[in-house]
Amino acid sequence: MGYAMRTDRYRFVVWKDTANPDAPPLFVELYDHETDPTETVNIAEEEPGLIAELLSQFDAGWRGVLPASAN
Repeated sequence: MGYAMRTDRYRFVVWKDTANPDAPPLFVELYDHETDPTETVNIAEEEPGLIAELLSQFDAGWRGVLPASAN
């Protein structure tokens, strides 16, 4: 199943195995809306550091984006 997340600049899509949700993603997509607003080029392979950062944020869920003082 695919799950999407937006930042100010990127759209990040994580494809997970629903039978094993704790496993690493099956596939990820990353689109840069600054340079590719129509999402024609998946840049995930070119940005492994950014993928790791966004995946960490994704795994933290909506609470992961709250300021530390709010947790």
